[in-house]
Formats: sequence, C-alpha cells, structure tokens
Amino acid sequence: MKKIDHKTLSQNYNRNLIRSTVSTNIGINNTERLIKVYGKGATRIELLNKLQKQSKFKIYWYTIFVILGLACLIIEPKSWFTVLDLFVVMVNIDLVARGKLSGIIVGITECFLYAFVCLQSQLYGEIVKTLGICVPLNIFSIISWTLAKRKTKKEKYKKTDDDEIVIKRLSKKQKALYLLVFAGIVGASYCLLRFALKQQNALILGAVSLSITILCKILTARRFMDSWIIGICGDIICMLMWGQTIIETGFELSQLAMIVYYLACFTNDINAYGLWKNMYRKVAVNGGVLLAKRKVNIKRIVKLRRQFKNLHWDREVDTTKNT
Repeated sequence: MKKIDHKTLSQNYNRNLIRSTVSTNIGINNTERLIKVYGKGATRIELLNKLQKQSKFKIYWYTIFVILGLACLIIEPKSWFTVLDLFVVMVNIDLVARGKLSGIIVGITECFLYAFVCLQSQLYGEIVKTLGICVPLNIFSIISWTLAKRKTKKEKYKKTDDDEIVIKRLSKKQKALYLLVFAGIVGASYCLLRFALKQQNALILGAVSLSITILCKILTARRFMDSWIIGICGDIICMLMWGQTIIETGFELSQLAMIVYYLACFTNDINAYGLWKNMYRKVAVNGGVLLAKRKVNIKRIVKLRRQFKNLHWDREVDTTKNT
C-alpha cells in the first residue's frame, strides 16, 4: 500500500486554498458558481473582486480626473477635443507607469491629439516636440522595450508579467553624461524656437520643456526609473508655460482642460516613480544587482578567515555536552 505524505497534502491544500480552488471558498472566483448563487448580480460581484486587486491610487486618480474632465466639458463645450486628449493621455501614462508596452502605442495616438491642441494656442515649440520628437522616440521605445522583453524571457530571475519590462537605474557617470546632453539640448531648442519657428509666447519655458521631454523620452525608452523624476520636473515646467501663455494671450475657458491635463500627468508621474522603483528592486534583488553593488569590507573578511583557520574540534568537550 502506498504511503500517504500528509505534509505534501497539507501544502497542496494550503496552495489551493489561496487560489480559491477548494470547496470551502471556490465561490469567490468561480464565475459559474457565482451565477448559480447570485444570478444577475454575479457580474457585479466579479467586477468588485477585480477592483479590489487594483491600487487605491489608480481608482481615485481615474475617478477624480474623469470628473474634472467632464466638468471642463460642461463649463466649455468647445473644449471637447482637449477633454478627449485628457482621457487618452490618462490611459497612456497609466499603462506606461505600470511598465506596459501597450501604453506607448496609445501614446503615439495621443501625440497627434496634443499637437492639434497646441496649434490652437500657437505653441509651435510644443507641436515640434510632439510630432517631430515624441512620435519617433515612442516608436524607438516600442522597439527597445520589445527587444528587452525578448531578452529577459531567457533570464531565470525574471518573474514579472508578460507585458512588463525590466527597470534600470542611472549610475553617477550616466547622470553626469545626461546632464551635459541636457544642457546642449536646451541651447539647441532655444535657437530652434526663437530663430527658426519665431515663437514669442513662453520662449524660455518652451525650450526647457522641449529639452526635458526629449531627455525623458530617451530615458523611458532605455527603461531608466530616473525618467519619472525628469517627467515630474517637465510637468511643472509645462504648467508654468501654459500659465504664462494664459497671462500673455488672455484666459480662455478651453484652456482649463489643459491645466487638468498636466495635473493628471503630474500626479501620475509621482506614483509612477514609486512603481518603477519597486519593479527595479524586485528585478535587482532577484538578479543579484543590489547584492553585487554592496561594499565589501576586506579587513572584516580577512579577520573572519583567520578566525576560521584557528577553529578546531574538541571531541571530548562535544561528546560530554551531548551526554
């Protein structure tokens, strides 16, 4: 007769209990059983179970800014296109914040919507930034993230979802290098806006915003979590730029939606930095990156090695203790 391993049976039962696949709690996630017990209300219960798995920030964030967007539409019906752009960018930045490749694809569509909004406000620098820079860099991000996902599938420590990416962090040398690159981009952007495009509204802020966007897109394409810190700075610059534009050209109710637009981006970028930081630590710890960066105390290792060599086994003492 085959011997029953009670320990293995207990482990399997606990695992199935967590997955809600045993008779005591199978009704939690089983759709067919929910329909038999609750009837038409089963769909609502299943939806509530899915919502419980989502973060509270995501639920509150979508609720607040959807309400604000609809309020802008009620106040100024002509701003419907800007409100549409707001809803599209919310989906875009939320997916990218969770490391989803589909978010960048949505972002390409949003670039064309945002360019049309900037055209109405005569912000030509933003149009150049969006169509000439953001769209190509988004395409580059799609290629870069796709190649990175294929590479990480071969790595044993990769334990993320199929649509997630591996996050990296800038070193001190890379930070210094990108700082020099940023200074060069600011100078080139200023010359482009002033002499080539003849922009008058928010010239300096437009050049800085353009430079920050370029650098942020490059770092995002290369999957550096530091890109969100730059993105937060960029959101603040853009809000100041739109505020300066409103002061110089006069306030219009249609521009109210753009303020909500950047508030949504700003709050999401703060949350996204935390998400990418957690994803970086998860992969870095499992992959040994953080452990490899720990400082090694050579003197301590030598001391321990000497102590280990001096150790000896006293058989008489050990046997007397056991008896």
